[in-house]
Amino acid sequence: MSEATGKQPKWYTLTSEAVSKELQVDPAQGLSEAEAAKRLGQYGPNSLTETKEEPTWRAFLRQYKDYMRIVLLAAAIGSVIIGDYTTALILFLLTVGSAYAGLYQERKAADSVAALRKMMNIQARVRRDGQILEIPLEELVPGDVAL
Repeated sequence: MSEATGKQPKWYTLTSEAVSKELQVDPAQGLSEAEAAKRLGQYGPNSLTETKEEPTWRAFLRQYKDYMRIVLLAAAIGSVIIGDYTTALILFLLTVGSAYAGLYQERKAADSVAALRKMMNIQARVRRDGQILEIPLEELVPGDVAL
């Protein structure tokens, strides 16, 4: 962030020299370990924030945004109104079973993505103190000279 204006510059419009000056880094040397640690403390790790997990009951209700489930539920309500309780029960059980299957499938997919994310160990090559290092991607900070 520019100290003078307090605004973020449009990085894509700047030359590499202007970016280096703005981030106060010498491209030939990179950041010092002390400066990198300071910036890591200031900006936090280079990672996406974890989203709060949706409660199961809300995820289950969200399954009813599907038009087919809404139509089946409306048909079940219509069956109750005309007194055909057997059909109403069957339609209701179909919608609940379908919603449960959708919820189960979503949770399995989310668990698979979480397992893959846990296995990934992405490294970044940077120049710090004039040395080329490989660091975990989460430790990349503004001003690091990535190679």
